[in-house]
Amino acid sequence: MLKAFRRKTNKPIIAIRLDDALVAELRAEGQADGLICPLCNEGLHFREGALVRAHFAHWVRSDCPACDEPVELLDARVALFTWLQTKFPETATVEFSDPDLGLPRPVDCWATTPEGKTLAYWLCRTRCDVMQTGDRSLSFRAARIWLRRSSF
Repeated sequence: MLKAFRRKTNKPIIAIRLDDALVAELRAEGQADGLICPLCNEGLHFREGALVRAHFAHWVRSDCPACDEPVELLDARVALFTWLQTKFPETATVEFSDPDLGLPRPVDCWATTPEGKTLAYWLCRTRCDVMQTGDRSLSFRAARIWLRRSSF
């Protein structure tokens, strides 16, 4: 996953475009049980290296939906988030979760336009069937959110 919360401040941190000092800080924070999962509130550690994209991972495998995310999904999120930040630098985020939407996993990327429209992107590994996601689309419409499903 690309987003974690800092236990001390309950502020989110996104593992994209981090400088060396922040990488070292996140490693130490993870070792000290200072990072938590936004979905299940379990402890996380920070992983990053020459062959590994920066991300957060659970210390102990759990039933959290973020545990089995493929690297392709993380790569697609990074690309989309990086683009959204050029358009909406103040509001773009990744892995947005709202229990009221009733989704099985967080929205991959989220931003709000200057006009107040909310843009939600949910990336899918396979073609999304409209019938299968029909109820979810209604939830987004009720919340006045524009949902864009993308396959990668």
